[in-house]
Amino acid sequence: PRPWHTWAMLEGLHLIHFPDGPPQGDIPAWQRGLVLGTCQRHLACDFHMGPAPWCPVILEKGEYLKGQDAYRFLLQVLCGLKSRMQGENEIVGQFKDAYRAYLACAARDTQLMTILERLFKDAKEVRTQHLKTVGQQSYAGITRRLLKERAPGAPVLVLGSGALARD
Repeated sequence: PRPWHTWAMLEGLHLIHFPDGPPQGDIPAWQRGLVLGTCQRHLACDFHMGPAPWCPVILEKGEYLKGQDAYRFLLQVLCGLKSRMQGENEIVGQFKDAYRAYLACAARDTQLMTILERLFKDAKEVRTQHLKTVGQQSYAGITRRLLKERAPGAPVLVLGSGALARD
C-alpha cells in the first residue's frame, strides 16, 4: 500500500460490474458515483453507498466487489488487463471521460475522488514499469494496420457509431 492510504480506507469502495453491458429494464440509478459504459462492460463505483438498490440485478447478471478487490479490479480494467485485447489503451480515455462526468456531479465524494486519482497514477506506473511487453494497443490502430496490409488503397466502409468508426 502507498503512504496516502491504508487498505482500510478502501473498505468504503463499492463496485458493480456488468460484463455483458448494462442490464435491461427499470434499474434504479445511483444518485452519485462513477459510471463507465464501454463495449466490453458497464460498471459503477461509489463510496459508502453499497449495492442495495442493485442487489437483484447483480445476483442475476453482474458482480459486486468491495474494498481492495474493487480497487484491484478497477486497476486491472484501467491497465487494459480485463479487455479482450490485452493492454489496449482506449479504456484510459473512456475512464477519464467517466471521471470528468463524475466531477461535474454535485454529489461527488472527495474520498472516491482521491481513490480514483490514485488509481490513475497507479495504472500509469503499472503500465510503464510492468506492461511494456503487453503493448499499448488500440482497436483503431490494429484495424488501420490490417487494412493497410490486406487492402492497401481499397475503399473501406466502416459502420458504427462508436470510437472505432470515428477513428
